[in-house]
Amino acid sequence: MDIQLPLILKILVFLFCVTAFVLVVLQLAFLIRFKLLQRRYSRAILATNAGVWEWYPETGRLYASTEFFMQLGFEEKKTPKSLKDWLAFLSPEDRITFERWKAVLLEDEVNLAPRSIRLKIKNHLQEAHWVEMRGSVVRRDARKRVYSVAGIFEDIGHIVETENELIVAREEARRRELTLSSLLNNIPDIVWSKDEAGRYLDCNQAFLDFNSLSVEEIQGKNDLDLNLDRKGGYYFNQDKHALEAGVTLHEQTWGYPKDGSEPCLFEVYRVPVIEPSINFRGTLGIARNITERHRLFNELKLFKSFADNSAQGFVMATLEGDITYLNKKIRQLLSVSGEENDASLADLNYLDFYPEVSQKFIKSTVIPYVKEQGVWEGELQARSLNGRLFATHETFFLLRDDEGKSTSLGNIMSDITDQKNVSLQLEQAKEAAEQANQAKSHFLANMSHEIRTPLNAIIGYAQLISEDNQLTGMSRTRFLSIASAGNRLLGLINDILDIARIESGRLVLHEQKTDLCREVSQIGKLFQGEAQQKGLTLIVECHIDDGQMVMIDPVKFQQILTNLLGNAVKFTSQGYVKVTAQLVDNRIHIIIEDTGPGIESELMEHLFTPFMQGKAGEISGGTGLGLSLSTALVKLMEGSLSVKSSDGIGTQITVDLPLLKAGDRQAINVDNEDAILSMRLNNPIRVLVAEDDAWSRDILVSLLEKAGCQILEAEDGEQAIEIFRTNPPDLIMTDIRMPKKSGIDLLKTIQREDKNHQIPVIAVTASTLVHEQQALLDEGFWQVIAKPYQIKEIYKSLVTHLDVYFVPAPESKRTSNTDDLTVSSLNDDMSTECDLTRDDWLPLLSAAQSGDVQATEQAFHSLSRYLPATYKRTLQSAIEQFDLGLVESLIAQYEDKA
Repeated sequence: MDIQLPLILKILVFLFCVTAFVLVVLQLAFLIRFKLLQRRYSRAILATNAGVWEWYPETGRLYASTEFFMQLGFEEKKTPKSLKDWLAFLSPEDRITFERWKAVLLEDEVNLAPRSIRLKIKNHLQEAHWVEMRGSVVRRDARKRVYSVAGIFEDIGHIVETENELIVAREEARRRELTLSSLLNNIPDIVWSKDEAGRYLDCNQAFLDFNSLSVEEIQGKNDLDLNLDRKGGYYFNQDKHALEAGVTLHEQTWGYPKDGSEPCLFEVYRVPVIEPSINFRGTLGIARNITERHRLFNELKLFKSFADNSAQGFVMATLEGDITYLNKKIRQLLSVSGEENDASLADLNYLDFYPEVSQKFIKSTVIPYVKEQGVWEGELQARSLNGRLFATHETFFLLRDDEGKSTSLGNIMSDITDQKNVSLQLEQAKEAAEQANQAKSHFLANMSHEIRTPLNAIIGYAQLISEDNQLTGMSRTRFLSIASAGNRLLGLINDILDIARIESGRLVLHEQKTDLCREVSQIGKLFQGEAQQKGLTLIVECHIDDGQMVMIDPVKFQQILTNLLGNAVKFTSQGYVKVTAQLVDNRIHIIIEDTGPGIESELMEHLFTPFMQGKAGEISGGTGLGLSLSTALVKLMEGSLSVKSSDGIGTQITVDLPLLKAGDRQAINVDNEDAILSMRLNNPIRVLVAEDDAWSRDILVSLLEKAGCQILEAEDGEQAIEIFRTNPPDLIMTDIRMPKKSGIDLLKTIQREDKNHQIPVIAVTASTLVHEQQALLDEGFWQVIAKPYQIKEIYKSLVTHLDVYFVPAPESKRTSNTDDLTVSSLNDDMSTECDLTRDDWLPLLSAAQSGDVQATEQAFHSLSRYLPATYKRTLQSAIEQFDLGLVESLIAQYEDKA
């Protein structure tokens, strides 16, 4: 037993060694085969641009196919061996993406399906490659922890490139689709498409707009469902016929918009669309609106008919002048046979129909101008084939093609021989009318001047005498009648002149800030007394904000309202007269209504004709100018005047004027103009008065002396020039029309000799026409005052042009009776010394004592140039009143003062 044991042991050891060797050999064989299989698998995977990987989370070790990375251009030694090596290949953004993917992969215990992620890696040559990494958990330990994760890499560069190309292709297709859609939706033509069954597939916006439909309302429906233009069946059959015949159908048809607008004529094309490759059959429709073209075509035919039958001659020729068309009228004018057709006219040149002078003008002037400007119009002289010369009015113009290129020349010719004769007659009539108009203007100017001069005396003396409180009873009544008649005559003259100005277009507006309510109220006060005398109720209402100022011509407004309100009071015998001022729709409405006799219906149509009067006007008196003038003035102010009246009921007149607000009224002292009449200047000034009319001069001198002025008088321009040179005044007031030297001559002399132009020269004239007054201002007059003037106009001119102002007069002056020509009042008023001796006074005194008025006047005129203005005025007044006793008393008083 002891001997055999080692042997057995040896056998066992031998068997163990043999077994171990066999196992090692088998293991090596297995490993070699596994390597071969693995290499075959790797090659198989590489053949699909893929590689294998396995990652062990606990150790971080990573196995990756070296061949795969070498295929991507990586060096063999750079093949990642750990997760850290792998992360180094990734961009920061891809690392974040990978970490998220890894976390999801490790935490998912249920879903063992492989998860994938796309990453971009770069080799040492900075070449980028897209790889898709797919994998899943393949082994877990006993505690369910992930032991290893395995999967494959796949080179997806070509897939990404294809996808990018696909994206680009899709974007390009989308862009083209949008472009085509935009093109279809923005072209005016109507476009649609249908399938084989006639159902609408698509259409452009023009189709939807014309039929007032939406895309949803037409898709999937056919013409039988929609019944467009009430011709659904016809449209359906036409598309079917085009598809069956395989040819494009063309037609013209009318379409009717759903919005109810005018129908349109369309040129329609139905195109069959057959695509076997996609098994599609359908139709494409295009409808073009040719309504305008159709209209132009009809107009062209109409023009051809018009040209052939026109009363004017019409010719067309080439740019070289060869005639291509003549209408019937021009054939008659040029004596061209009607049998000549257009083709045979080519032998004629349009210059053949003009005399030599006209030919030269056409060649040198007309044709170059037409080629440059396109049209020439003017008068020429033409010649017919039979040699007749006649005057023409012609219009040459160019005819162009669609590209704007000149193709031919056109000419419209009219024989104006008769018009020339008529024009000559009209010109002669016009000259005669202008001469008559000038004579009328000259007459009005002279009439105004000649009437205003004595009227100035009447109204002027009336203003002076009105301050005489001793006039009572019948004397005062008669005096007031004189003043009223003077003012009425002045109003009549002004109305006639205004109508003449309006007819000649010379009357202009002078707008200024005006308190409308104040104007209406003041005009109402003017007629309050007359209304009370007649037992009428005069109501004046103003529904406009207090102090609201408007831009208006106050003089013209007063004239309108005075005429209308005066007529209402004059023609109304009982009841009331009402004036209302209000704003309606930003316009001024003045309403005058009365309970008078009304206006006869037969007179209404002639109501605004000058000098036309109804029965009431004939009974009450008047000129018939008021309403006509008021209407003309209202129209001049861009307004309107309307009348509502019934015979026996009453009348309502509405004046509608534009409103132009001018802000609120500033503080205005209404009483200033009235107060100034009882005041005197703070400093005495010398005023030279040049006036040939004794009455007018006397009135002006009296007014100026009352204001405290020292007066220098001149009876004509020559005398005024002498006084100016010897005793220069502070201000000059002069008439225009005077003997020897006129007011303009006086002005020119002063302008030459007064180098500093410090002496104001004011024209006081009876010329009231606007252009006459403007001419005087243009000559250099500082101001123009029209006769008859108001006292305030004279006084205002003093403070306007000189550095003076009015102050209250001493109490004794304000309360004294300045119009009583007694010796005591003259003593209070006189402040001018007289250098005449008793011998100088003797001729005048002797004539007065003898009672010879004519001798007294002669003696006074011989002495007048040496008398102060006050003496001269009082003596002249006494002589004119034939009060020679007063003359004696005045001479005695003057002698005592001397």
